[in-house]
Amino acid sequence: MTDEERLDWLKNFYQTFSYPINEFNLFGVRFDRDSKNKDKINDYLGYWMDDDIFITKGTTKPGVQYVNNPIEGTKGVFTLVEGKHEKVWSLGFHGVDPNSGRSGLARHKALVNTKGVCKCTKGWRDINKNFVYDDKDVLVCGYYAVNFHNMGQINEAARVDIGKMSAGCQVVRSRKDFEKIIKKFEETENYKTNKKYATVDYVLFKSTEVPSGFVTAY
Repeated sequence: MTDEERLDWLKNFYQTFSYPINEFNLFGVRFDRDSKNKDKINDYLGYWMDDDIFITKGTTKPGVQYVNNPIEGTKGVFTLVEGKHEKVWSLGFHGVDPNSGRSGLARHKALVNTKGVCKCTKGWRDINKNFVYDDKDVLVCGYYAVNFHNMGQINEAARVDIGKMSAGCQVVRSRKDFEKIIKKFEETENYKTNKKYATVDYVLFKSTEVPSGFVTAY
């Protein structure tokens, strides 16, 4: 499938479901968890514009560690629901300040769910820790620091598993690719005009929704 065909399909999909088509449109493609390795990175993230599209590898699902051991104070790990998320992120920072003395992903420029600027994130909590949404789980909408960030690596092939890189965030594996996405957003008229109040919409597709060849399962 060519980039032109991908763009045509995306434009038709957004128009069919009355999704707003913006100057910069962020999206993800979620695959089911790998049957042999539930922590495997096997999703895609990217953006599209009127005449440009970029897709890279990452995860739209939380890591196994957070499924089995939810963050303190929560009954289950957060998983973003598939579908449209309007005004979900604005430009900010994600990660740990290197001067804080705490361990964790280094603080970096990212798209963040800013209260007062963005709408809340919609998802479900995996109460019974079985990796799928069912009637024992809980649908939620709130401000949980569910962001769009990177895994802190330039080498795309270096990381196989999600690990601690996501407790519900949408995460790009390659730092280089992630920085390309952020730079493209910063070049938009929306960002130049509105700065910290410029928001991003996001559409999360199931892998079965996109046409054959749109992305490759891995």
